[in-house]
Amino acid sequence: MRLLPVLVVGLLLASSAAGAALSPDGGAGSGYGAESVQVHRLGPSATTGAEVETVSGSASSDNMTSVLTLDAGAVERTNFSRPNANLSAALSLREDRLNNRFGALRTRTELNATADEQRRKAIIQRAMTEVEIRADELRAAEQEALRRHGAGQLSTADLLVTLARIDATAEQLSANATMLKAEAEDIAEFDVDRRADIVRIELRALQGPIRDRVGDVLRGDGPPTRIYVETGDDALVLSTIVDGEYVREAYDRTRRPQDAQRRIDIAELEDVMERHYPDLMRRGSFSTSSTQSQASDVFVGEVSYRRGQLTAFVHRGNDGTVFKEEQRIALNRTPPVRPLNRTRANLDLTVYPSYPGGPMKVQLNESRTGDPVSTGISVYRPNRRSVPDSVGRTDADGTLWMISPRGNFSVQAIRDPSVVSVQVVPLEPNRVVNETENGTENGTDAGDSLRVEPVAPPASIAHPPPAPVAPPRR
Repeated sequence: MRLLPVLVVGLLLASSAAGAALSPDGGAGSGYGAESVQVHRLGPSATTGAEVETVSGSASSDNMTSVLTLDAGAVERTNFSRPNANLSAALSLREDRLNNRFGALRTRTELNATADEQRRKAIIQRAMTEVEIRADELRAAEQEALRRHGAGQLSTADLLVTLARIDATAEQLSANATMLKAEAEDIAEFDVDRRADIVRIELRALQGPIRDRVGDVLRGDGPPTRIYVETGDDALVLSTIVDGEYVREAYDRTRRPQDAQRRIDIAELEDVMERHYPDLMRRGSFSTSSTQSQASDVFVGEVSYRRGQLTAFVHRGNDGTVFKEEQRIALNRTPPVRPLNRTRANLDLTVYPSYPGGPMKVQLNESRTGDPVSTGISVYRPNRRSVPDSVGRTDADGTLWMISPRGNFSVQAIRDPSVVSVQVVPLEPNRVVNETENGTENGTDAGDSLRVEPVAPPASIAHPPPAPVAPPRR
């Protein structure tokens, strides 16, 4: 049996991570709920244009989706990366997939070559053991990659390549397990259903929509995509925006209890989802596969609703613990948060803040006519000598959806010769909180799941510092 090749190798993308790693301790925002959010509007003054108007308002969390997050103290590294087509990485993905596919073909050839049932049983059992071993190797490779990334030993670009390779390999191994399950059905009084179901769920936890997207980009099958990456101790958050849809996946192995005193059964899964995602469960349709094995430690629940879809991986220990989730949300409406606004040099810039890694709407219009403005948008850190990071352009409607960084930052729009910027303090999300985190035995409701950590606005927030890129001279 071939062992998994070492995945965390020096595979460099043609385009490296956009921007240096950001400090994970850069302040929590004035959160949702009853916390006050500042709105800043600057008009013309003697020197810049205008009067400064500061308005206080309350943001609402009633319509915000709960998300699985890493504890602030557990975040070791946060960064953005924009993968591009990469021949070396694409060849590695292809090699991984072919190696596992050839293994399945070899097994099928051996089965077709014999009619002896005992021999066929032995072949299937051996092949299933190989799949289980490879699954363990993939998990170990992912854990090592996350550790190295958090320690600064692996670039964000290389981490994404590694995750894409793990995703592709896990998909093929899952197909192999399905094939073995089907072959076993032809043998009387023999099956590997339990083993196949367990390993397929574990392999599914190693896959994700953003990892799959990275693989497509590396192979040249999709356009470059700016991806938010957050890592901790065997924990990960990825998020991006693709074709008007916010896509997020989060994984935290530390949320899988090791010493559970009981396990939920499949009939209790809906109640677990109600505790962790009360709003989505009220608005959406819950479903789960009836074939999920009671022998597995993991159940998978799905919620479909009008604007998106949630897939939650629940560890069955104790009263059920969400340790991985995947979310897709259509970005077709203005976020239910109080906006931040600044007007300067006939540019009216409005930002709808979000949580770190969340979807943030930017709107740019001419202040005199209200007409939308299409131009470049960048992000920079206040009070730091750093080059602004370009995140995209507003469209014909003057709108750009982007991913919110962690920590305080400024959003900047430039239309020669004018520059306007808005300082942003990220908000706190509706967190998915498990019972062991809040000290209760009954989980949380929508109110309990909010961990608001108010932070005072920066002292200079009413008079934002000059943008690092000054307007060109006339």
